[in-house]
Amino acid sequence: MRFVFLTGLLALPACQIEPQAMFENSVGSNNLDFIRPSDPQTYACSRFTGTGTRQMPDPRRDELMADDDRLFEAFFTDGTMVPIWIHPDVPDPETRVAQLGPPLGHLPTAMRNDLNKVVVLDSDAAFAEDLGRFFVIGTERMDRRLADNDLEETVFHEAFHATLDIPNASDPDWLAAKQADGAVLTEYARNEREDMAEHALFVLAVLRHPGRLPVRMEAQIRETIPNRLAFFQGMLDRGAWTVQVGPTPDCPG
Repeated sequence: MRFVFLTGLLALPACQIEPQAMFENSVGSNNLDFIRPSDPQTYACSRFTGTGTRQMPDPRRDELMADDDRLFEAFFTDGTMVPIWIHPDVPDPETRVAQLGPPLGHLPTAMRNDLNKVVVLDSDAAFAEDLGRFFVIGTERMDRRLADNDLEETVFHEAFHATLDIPNASDPDWLAAKQADGAVLTEYARNEREDMAEHALFVLAVLRHPGRLPVRMEAQIRETIPNRLAFFQGMLDRGAWTVQVGPTPDCPG
């Protein structure tokens, strides 16, 4: 995995000098371990519920619906359940469900409770829909993220888009926080739709696991986005990012 730490200034007009971002993006351009396997997680088990015709959003295909999708339900110790729909072109769907279970188990309970489904394609896709509250991930992307120990971070990023972008990204307090900070941590966060989700992983590490990131980096994050941190702290205080670990249930038959 590449580690990219950018310094200096962007070449902008003299009237608008903006500090350059620390990273290209939050996942894939650094070797930061925002979420660790040892962190509290709630995945318990999964079951195959049959096949069916479901929506499989795929930019490569004209048809929205696909037949013979493999349908699974993943269960978690906090009582939540997430449907996982596997495209028929994906081999070994049970393995894919097993790979996604623990990263989904690392999600805060409220986030997972609002997640309507996960769609798995035979592609390199990774995108989310906030209105439908689901995300799509491709097997090629999964394999690459697993090799780089980044699948938990990718799942968190896309699940955040699917569940917490609405209504938080349009909250006047969030918009004011962005303006007050006047800087971003990643280049990708300059995309308006990506700002909140891109910063969320850094905030997760700084606020929930202080000391996890290098000391100088954490200090720079706190200095660069203090107002975003305050907004996210409010979400944490309301329990939006709490992982409610409970006893392991018997998996439904």
